[in-house]
Amino acid sequence: MKKVVKTLWMGLLTAGILSNPMLSYPGRDSGIFLYIGSLILKGKIPYRDVWENKGPLVFYLNALGLFLTGGSRWGIWLLEFIFLFAASAVGYTVIKRTMGEIPAIIGTFVWVAAAGNVLQGGNFSEEYSLLFSFMAFLFYLKSNDDMSLRRAEIASSGYRPPRNDEFIIGATLGLNILLRPNNISAQVAIAGAYFVLALLSKDWRLLAHRAVQILLGALVVVIPALVYFSARNALTEMIDVVIIFNAQYSEGGGLSRIVEGIVNAARGIGFLWIAIALLGYISALISSFKRDTLSTPQGKFLLVLVIGLPLEAVLSGLSGRNYLHYFIGWSPYIGLLCGYAVYILLNRFTQNAEKFSMPLMMILAAFAVFAHFDAWKNYGAVVSRAANHAQVEYRD
Repeated sequence: MKKVVKTLWMGLLTAGILSNPMLSYPGRDSGIFLYIGSLILKGKIPYRDVWENKGPLVFYLNALGLFLTGGSRWGIWLLEFIFLFAASAVGYTVIKRTMGEIPAIIGTFVWVAAAGNVLQGGNFSEEYSLLFSFMAFLFYLKSNDDMSLRRAEIASSGYRPPRNDEFIIGATLGLNILLRPNNISAQVAIAGAYFVLALLSKDWRLLAHRAVQILLGALVVVIPALVYFSARNALTEMIDVVIIFNAQYSEGGGLSRIVEGIVNAARGIGFLWIAIALLGYISALISSFKRDTLSTPQGKFLLVLVIGLPLEAVLSGLSGRNYLHYFIGWSPYIGLLCGYAVYILLNRFTQNAEKFSMPLMMILAAFAVFAHFDAWKNYGAVVSRAANHAQVEYRD
């Protein structure tokens, strides 16, 4: 029963923040991605035949969405739902493993709400990156859990069993690079956490192993894309646009640009969520200075959040344009840190909160319906029109 309620609740949260293609028109970037996706289905090659400065993966996701529904935007809506729903499930798992079920429920609700506040219609590269960022967090947890088992097995038998946790983290790094190179704060923060842990343990061999695995994982994803565009005489154009142009696009900034971005992010995401997350961040930062804390799975995970949030603030504000969708990448940190703030409060005031997880999830599921009542009414209109074979996609 709990799995059914959890699945329903996450589905309601996810669908409630997505734009309904019957009533909305694509935004500027989304429209460009849709257009390039439609050209890919006609045999055209991004960068060679059409210009845009984002990474290639978002174009091919749009091509897939259009292919799935015969050119309709509902295919893009479906992909967005799948990506956000999967990100919700993975994020819930991450928070539950480190902080417990109640923080996982509240943290998931908060990050989806935060993302919805800056989604601006959706179908952005930052939105698709959320799943890969949460996957990186999950496999970071697994890599630290597995390490104690590996050491025990090595001590008893001398055999080092193969693991692929860091390799998968590298693969998520490669996927986020192919979406938008700025979307890599989670993976860079994980690499930074591995370095700090190596400084404390003096296990440089382990650090080298992890670095190699992350690099290999990234290359396995990125190299086929480079070969693909090279074979179609588009590699030089891709490098010029995605790397050189974007570097020039971001020139001329400084501390003032980053501060402006932080203010705009707080305004867009919501000052309440930012305030709660800030409490969680300060607590995590204080905990990270305690050596004993960094020997625990939770402490190692908090270290990633301490490194990752300021890194995301810098990366999301580099261009200085401060469009709201640039701050979608903040939402995992906001949710995770709010979950940690809840964890601290529960530990301080009650030890038996877990028994209320099911009622809380049902309350939040009901809230997701009433908070997005217009969204569900509009989806009902879509179903009704589809049953009558009427048009279910916006036409200008």
